[in-house]
Amino acid sequence: MNKRHYTSRNQIVIPACEYQGRYRLKGNHPMIRGYLEYIERMMHETTARYGRVTMIRVDLRFPSWWDLEVYPYPSCISEFNSKLNGLVIRRNSERAHPAFPRYLWCREFGDVNGRPHYHVAIMVSGHAYSPQRFYDATSLRNIAGLISRAWLDTLGLWDVEGNGLAFFPEKSACSFSNGDPNSLIGAFRQLSYLAKVRTKRYGDGFRNFGYSLK
Repeated sequence: MNKRHYTSRNQIVIPACEYQGRYRLKGNHPMIRGYLEYIERMMHETTARYGRVTMIRVDLRFPSWWDLEVYPYPSCISEFNSKLNGLVIRRNSERAHPAFPRYLWCREFGDVNGRPHYHVAIMVSGHAYSPQRFYDATSLRNIAGLISRAWLDTLGLWDVEGNGLAFFPEKSACSFSNGDPNSLIGAFRQLSYLAKVRTKRYGDGFRNFGYSLK
């Protein structure tokens, strides 16, 4: 049975099971239904534009020496999106298939240290970026390098200071399309992790989930 979140009454929590009978959710976590709906909408809109989509998952972390009680860190996620857009737009001039990024992100807090971090999913044209060749965080000729550079620029750090702050989990890149139902199921399952209730914090005036549909 669905119920409202105990501290955020406008959020509906669903149990850790199938979402609307179509997709299996990732892990044994209760999820926020509205977040899952945005994820599904994002996937639909992006496949409608590009046909085949490459999706990359990345965790964006802050330096351990930053005092996040005083640093206005919530502004970093929108600045990161803006900087990555600029880098990708410059790369588009070299490509036959432009790849304007779309984003899903959630804010979470570490179980042990309690520090905030962001889980981000970035979707681009699968014709412009291949999930098999996405990863070289030191090169600006692939999407992983652009992501890493955008996060370092957002934080104002040198490479040596920010090594590993943009972290790519294992199997963090995949592709999906409307013509391949299994790929949609797999991608949605990965993305559903962003909708889990656990480790999010409500009531502090900042957003826990965001997206772009432009």
